[in-house]
Amino acid sequence: MSLSIQNDKQEQLFEEQYTPTNKKKSKFNTLNILSGAFVVLFLTCLILIFVHIITDLVSNSEDQSKTIDLQDSFLIINDIHLNLQYDPAYSSSTDCIKLGDPAYNTSQDCGYYGRYGCDPPIQTLKAVLKGMKKYGSQSKFLLVLGDFSSHWAGTKENVDKDIQTVCSTIVEEFPNLPVFPVIGNAEGYPDYNMSFVNNNPRLVELAQFWSKWLKEGSDQRTTFEKGGYYMVDLKTIEDNLNFNLIVLNTVYYSTFHTPTTLPDGTVPEDPGDQLQWLETQLKNLKKSKKKTLIVYHIPPGGNGYDNSLNWNSQYEKKYIELITKYSEEILGMMSGHYHTDDFMLVNDENGKLVSSNFISPSITLNHDTNPSFRKIYFDRSTKKIVDYDQYFFDLRLANRHAQTSNGEDSDIKWNLGYSFKDAYHVDDATPTSLQTVIQNMENDPVESTLWHARKHVFYWDEKPGYLCSMQYTLNDDFQKCVNNSYINQS
Repeated sequence: MSLSIQNDKQEQLFEEQYTPTNKKKSKFNTLNILSGAFVVLFLTCLILIFVHIITDLVSNSEDQSKTIDLQDSFLIINDIHLNLQYDPAYSSSTDCIKLGDPAYNTSQDCGYYGRYGCDPPIQTLKAVLKGMKKYGSQSKFLLVLGDFSSHWAGTKENVDKDIQTVCSTIVEEFPNLPVFPVIGNAEGYPDYNMSFVNNNPRLVELAQFWSKWLKEGSDQRTTFEKGGYYMVDLKTIEDNLNFNLIVLNTVYYSTFHTPTTLPDGTVPEDPGDQLQWLETQLKNLKKSKKKTLIVYHIPPGGNGYDNSLNWNSQYEKKYIELITKYSEEILGMMSGHYHTDDFMLVNDENGKLVSSNFISPSITLNHDTNPSFRKIYFDRSTKKIVDYDQYFFDLRLANRHAQTSNGEDSDIKWNLGYSFKDAYHVDDATPTSLQTVIQNMENDPVESTLWHARKHVFYWDEKPGYLCSMQYTLNDDFQKCVNNSYINQS
């Protein structure tokens, strides 16, 4: 009995001596684990927060860098074809000029900003310039890629008045912005008429009209008066714009050019010595390791509008040889003339891609497009054309608004039609990117359909009629809607 009690006491003593210690150790281990987990969790949170902050900073830095790059831009307008004789009561069969009987009741069919199928009135040009000022205020310069005058100007006096009015209107809106004009076929009289002789009187007249931009005594003025071409070192605008602009007179090369010969009956191998001059400029750029943008009115190649050829072959071949030889010095080429939004690849005689040509849509409405302008973005460090934005306003809606506001300072609703990079899913606007775009359009019906909408600056044939048919069932209501839809009904 006493032995049993003694054993019990020994067990009790053992438990009192050892069990509490084990419990403390167990508790200590649990606390250790919890504390360690908390520390790990805390450190993980700190690391995640740190990573998030760094990522955010990098992202913001990239966005900021992109924003800074996109401040380097310039503006383009072309094919204005100003119609100072515009009358909204007349149809496209007379270019909306007062000839014969009026086709419309102007109180019911207001066309304050013009009609599809006609050249535009002065208020349309002013509206476009105001849009450019709003969305391109930081742009470095403006290119006017030819065709200032109306298709139906009729007389040389009217052509000259159109050109001078366009100039004064641009200067009024952009008094301090460098402007570089390009000669188009509508600057000749008659259309496409530009004598092959050097320093012909018409070029001298145009230089005088553009004297605000082509300063008397400058190299630009001298070469323009000789053959309608010139070069600008863009460092004269801003020190670190370290590339050039070459402006060519491609009216000389047009298949529609007149006269076809020199006064002695011969055909010049190099009208105005322009190609020889161009090669000299490109050779000098190669030596100085500089690049240039080349702009003109009429592009080479074939015109998909009517399958016609743009240039006479003898001039086109020599020009492409030069572009091929000096392709590394050429940022790209830009032109107008088509009135629609187009582009083309430039290949050498072996089919190798050497450059590209971006064709801007017009201000005139005569090809059933909405009035528009283009804003080009470039990277001054890489000397690449990065992107462009195409802006436009819907003529139909602008006319409707003008009707309710009596056409007085009516606000135009501008639309960003598209950004080249975003719309075509490419990284930039270089020739290789354009090649990808064209291949995608060829292989994807959806892409080609979207391109067609952009090509005509978001004008859809008979769109108002379709909209009216969706909204009005009764004949009278439908007809009234159509009559007030501001499209050409003739």
